[in-house]
Amino acid sequence: MKYKSLLAFLFISLVLINFSCKKNVFDFRNKYVGDYEFVYTYSSWQMNLGVYASGTNNYSGRVYYDKNTKDKIKIEYNNSTLDLGIDKDGNLSLACGTSAGKFESKSKLTINSSSNACPGGGLGGGTNYSLIGTKK
Repeated sequence: MKYKSLLAFLFISLVLINFSCKKNVFDFRNKYVGDYEFVYTYSSWQMNLGVYASGTNNYSGRVYYDKNTKDKIKIEYNNSTLDLGIDKDGNLSLACGTSAGKFESKSKLTINSSSNACPGGGLGGGTNYSLIGTKK
């Protein structure tokens, strides 16, 4: 009888902890959450003006998720936030369903994308970018 009471207490405790925390204890995204260092590389162009720019920047940021969404993860850096889809294998996708990148491991992510990836994103110019993150 004591064994059943102990198990019931542990189960109730886990449920209460899970609902009171910002993170879901059993969520597969937990392994990716944390503070990161990002390397952002970009190239942009405007065909009608002949303008081309490129560069590389380093930023501190973080990876987190909203407990109320099951298949999204947020990547925040340089006052910008990417809201990406994520699957259990760590594959990342844009809102339009286009592949954006992947968590290579629990501590590294790579995103390669273009403003032309989703319909209506080109119109004579655009930006290609790469974001590589390493967990601190």
